[in-house]
Amino acid sequence: MYPIFATAQLAKVPFVPSPGEINRPFGKYDETSFRDPSKVYHPETWFHYIGGNVSKEGITRDLEAIAKAGISGVQLFHGQFGGPWPGVEPQITSLSANWDDAVRHTALECRRLGLRFSMNNCPGWATSGGPWITPSNAMRNLIWNRTDVVGGKLINQVLPIPEPNSEEWRDYKDITVLAFPTPVGDTGKPLIPQLINSNTSFKWEPYLSGAAKEPIHLSPTAPNKPYWVEVTFPDAIVLRSVEFSSIQGFNHSQSYEPGVTIAI
Repeated sequence: MYPIFATAQLAKVPFVPSPGEINRPFGKYDETSFRDPSKVYHPETWFHYIGGNVSKEGITRDLEAIAKAGISGVQLFHGQFGGPWPGVEPQITSLSANWDDAVRHTALECRRLGLRFSMNNCPGWATSGGPWITPSNAMRNLIWNRTDVVGGKLINQVLPIPEPNSEEWRDYKDITVLAFPTPVGDTGKPLIPQLINSNTSFKWEPYLSGAAKEPIHLSPTAPNKPYWVEVTFPDAIVLRSVEFSSIQGFNHSQSYEPGVTIAI
């Protein structure tokens, strides 16, 4: 006798609600569906191939757990970092035949489990690109600078390039020039305090003047013992902006809940 195994393909989750559901007037149905929403409203999740550390067995187990958790689908994402993992052999190179086979296996398993399946259009963390993308077609970074001039007369002046760089692939293109009267008291330069007090040992002057070269590292502290800096000016001033580093600068890389609060 031979065992017979039967597998059932679950119903595919649609990517968007039906037009009738979208256009229907709000009513009792929506109250009920809010308590027990259709799977079309369930969240999706990123599904990572971490470099070449991929196996079909691992893909299947992950997708089965994702489906069991009630998640509606995955977005396949390839991230290359960390190097080979122990016990993973052979490594699957992105866009190789083995990689294509793993992607096909992922798609078929999603079909079997009733999960939506989508994927990045090419490997990359925050951008899509590759050697076939020329700088003129690449994603752009908007940069700017400020030039103060005396008005009331014809101005013929070459404006400097913001953040100049000697790398050949840099592709600068002018977008626009904005000219407006300078707000009263706005010199474009950092305010110079008369006195600085703090419960830290750092010399704050270069940081407040924008001349600091190294970051300040503050160790974790309790909410009732915050770090503080008191800045005193000789006269009343208009404080137009206070600039801090990024969120990750307060803690460590790839951390989006640093537990940092700031009061001014």
